[in-house]
Amino acid sequence: MEPIILNKPAPSWMRDAFRGVGTGGMLRLADQLIMLKIDDFTPADLKGLRGKVQVRVYRGRTVLLIHLLQSNFAFELWWSPVIGRLNGEPPLEADWEHHPVVNIVAMDKKLKVRNLRSATLSPEVAVAISRAMSELLATPCTDRDVQLEIQALIALHQGRFPDGMFHAACNLGD
Repeated sequence: MEPIILNKPAPSWMRDAFRGVGTGGMLRLADQLIMLKIDDFTPADLKGLRGKVQVRVYRGRTVLLIHLLQSNFAFELWWSPVIGRLNGEPPLEADWEHHPVVNIVAMDKKLKVRNLRSATLSPEVAVAISRAMSELLATPCTDRDVQLEIQALIALHQGRFPDGMFHAACNLGD
């Protein structure tokens, strides 16, 4: 596997994952990896990614939302069993439920690596993610079910998800 090097183009497998998709973030939790693409990457974004970042977890009927919240940005990272099956992503291992380390790779519009951060998640957040993924993988759903749920959640909350919606939350490094 190609290495991830700061201020260099992201590895080809990472760049390929973002080609042809409009998303700004992707999860590969079995690999303990969160990938972010920030089109207009600024020094403020870099400072924010190095500072306090809250991780919030919501489990819906067909989707898992991992919401990264910082003072000047928010990332909604959606995961569903449909995506998991397409990517061949296995359920998370039981030992992931303690204090897992996640690696966050932030890239600019040209998919050059601008920030690397490794941090732990709280046991509560790790358990919420692990259980949600396992339960959702056992839940039958279609692409359409996932699309409808995401659209409904975004419309209901108009892109500003309230604290009370989330099942678990922590700051990176907690």
